Amino acid sequence: MTLIELQAKLEADLKIDPSKLLDETSSNLNLHAQYFSNLLRARIELKRQQIAMRELEKNRYNYYAGFAPDVYEYNLDARAIKFNLEGDKEILDMQKTITMLEIKLEFFAKACDLFKDRGFAIKNQIDLLKFQSGA
Repeated sequence: MTLIELQAKLEADLKIDPSKLLDETSSNLNLHAQYFSNLLRARIELKRQQIAMRELEKNRYNYYAGFAPDVYEYNLDARAIKFNLEGDKEILDMQKTITMLEIKLEFFAKACDLFKDRGFAIKNQIDLLKFQSGA
């Protein structure tokens, strides 16, 4: 899912129907668990991509340094290797992927916090209804 789709889904999931507070209470825990499992999956994927990034950096370094079977056509010094690594398309693509995963990870962490707050909002609405009914 794209980040925009995730935001729209979160916005819909956070809405509280005042006429169904008991249902909202039970669904809140399920929604929190769903977003928490998404958070864990995002963490696992981020770690996997970070490991793949280290391997890619090593392979691309070997390519530019002349240690790989398929080597770069020019003989480069250390500064030129670093410059080429910083602009390497494969590395940049992997960095974009990692950045998006970090943003998703932050999104799911904040979503979990919002569901904790949603639980308090539901409890406050129930307490207000009790107070208004004289209980």
